[in-house]
Amino acid sequence: LTVKLLTPPPVSILHTCLAQLFFSLTVAIAVFTSRSWHAGPAIADDHGWPKLRPLAAIAPALVLAQIALGAAFRQHALSVMPHVIGATVVGVAILLVGILTLHQFGEHAALRRAALAMLGVTFLQVMLGMSAYVARMHADRRPGEMVVTTVVHLAVGALTLASSIVLAIQVRRNVRSQAAQPADSRQAVVIS
Repeated sequence: LTVKLLTPPPVSILHTCLAQLFFSLTVAIAVFTSRSWHAGPAIADDHGWPKLRPLAAIAPALVLAQIALGAAFRQHALSVMPHVIGATVVGVAILLVGILTLHQFGEHAALRRAALAMLGVTFLQVMLGMSAYVARMHADRRPGEMVVTTVVHLAVGALTLASSIVLAIQVRRNVRSQAAQPADSRQAVVIS
C-alpha cells in the first residue's frame, strides 16, 4: 500500500523494476548453480544473420522497459497505449530471438530449453495482458476478475524477464560469435 498510495510514480515504477530484477537474479543464481551449468558449455558457432548474441542481450532490456511501461500505466503516469505498443515491440523481439535460437541451435539442449521456455512464457503473458485489459474495461461489474488477471499478468511478467535473461545467459555461454573464433578457423571457412 505504501508503494501504491504514498510514493510518487517514479519511485513506484523503479520499485517494480527492481523487484523484477531481484527475481531474475534469483533465477540466474539457480542457473549458475545447476548441474547442467557445472557440466560445462557446449560451444556452437553463431553462423546466422542477424547475429544471435546481440539480439539475446537486447531482449531482456526490452522486457524490462515494457515492465516499466506497465508500472507507469498502473501508477497513472501514462496511458495504456505505450504499454500496448511496447508489448507489440517486445513480443516481436522475443519471437525473433526465440525462432532464431531454435532455427540455428534446435539440437542444442540448453539453448532449445531456454528458447522454448521464453516463447511459452511470453505467449502466456500476451494472453494474460489481453485478459487483464478486457477485465479492466469491466472492472465495475467484476472487480475480482480484474485484480486476479492483473496480478497473474504481473507475475508472468517477472517470468518473462527471467526467461529472457536465462536465454541471454545461455547464448552468451554457449554461442561463439564469428569474431571470437581463432584466426585459423576463420581462414579455413574463407578458403573452403
